[in-house]
Amino acid sequence: MTSPAEARWLVPGLDDAQQIEPGATVVVTGGARTVAHFFVDEVDDDGSSS
Repeated sequence: MTSPAEARWLVPGLDDAQQIEPGATVVVTGGARTVAHFFVDEVDDDGSSS
């Protein structure tokens, strides 16, 4: 099952440690179990903190 979703991260000061870009896959885990996959379509990196 798939559906559109919106996710937001605001983690300043990580440099490129958690860089997200279009085409990336974000995997969310709960312990050793994978609970979700997000396929990134676009990134809005305008530098705002809202």
